[in-house]
Amino acid sequence: SQESTASVTAKPRVALLEWCDPIMGCGYWLPELVKLAGGEAMHCPPPGGATPTISFQSLIESKPDVVVFALCGFNLKRAAREIVNSWGMHKLEKLMNDGVSGGRKRVFVVDGNYLVNRSGPRLIESAEALAEAIHPALLGHFGHFGTDLMSTMDDILRMMKIGNESESYKIRLKSFEEKSDADQNNSKEKLLLPSTKPQEAVSMQLECLQNGNLVNAFAVNSKANQMRWCSPDRFAAVLKSHGDFCRLLSEPAKIGEIKETSGRIATVRVILAEQGDLPLVELLWTMVAEVPDRDNKMVWRTEKVGPAH
Repeated sequence: SQESTASVTAKPRVALLEWCDPIMGCGYWLPELVKLAGGEAMHCPPPGGATPTISFQSLIESKPDVVVFALCGFNLKRAAREIVNSWGMHKLEKLMNDGVSGGRKRVFVVDGNYLVNRSGPRLIESAEALAEAIHPALLGHFGHFGTDLMSTMDDILRMMKIGNESESYKIRLKSFEEKSDADQNNSKEKLLLPSTKPQEAVSMQLECLQNGNLVNAFAVNSKANQMRWCSPDRFAAVLKSHGDFCRLLSEPAKIGEIKETSGRIATVRVILAEQGDLPLVELLWTMVAEVPDRDNKMVWRTEKVGPAH
């Protein structure tokens, strides 16, 4: 919902660009789409107005928090090639290094043809993809980031450099079959969720992730969180697509500071140590106390996970 995306952080300033030469901001319904995703659209007309043209210098000087390229009619790699051919790498590097206050990791490319350029039913997916780009805590949450619908400019340039430029290249998440309750019950062991301390539930979930037991790791999520993820398969796919979260599948994590903000809500800090080129990462688990349907015993479950600020 608009409330949930807007509450993740203060409104980041977003340059959603429909074309690269000349550089075109966003118009018509797109500024409202950015607003729904929890951002503040830049280089745009009043609601419903035509898309404006801007200079490269104006883009650089405006210092957006996030840049999203959504070139009309182009998929990711074709869009990246068009930008490189039109601007040259020096100009693109200047934008990524000096022109984005959020840093080069906040420069994204989305499949404009599939997501953004038509005001149809896919507007919901468009808003989800923009929310992932705008809010670091939501990156990968809706399953778009890391697929052929959305990536960072850096990742696309890397794939182009190693020659992976096939227009048929697809890494979109596969659709998942709905499983019956009986199938779900048969596919996992009996999981006893801790009822006394939130950090015990976090430790259990981390252990399940590191052991590859993603079904039980999914079961530690709150009811609302399980509904958002839809299934253990989608939960696993999004974890694997996210740069920080995927480390939880293979690296030991340390439990840090624990705060109980009320009798039913707590936060637990989780630390991934610096390893080689991988930086130290601190994540924050928000935990809620719930009463499962099967009995009246309160247990702690994971409501959400995001970067610790």
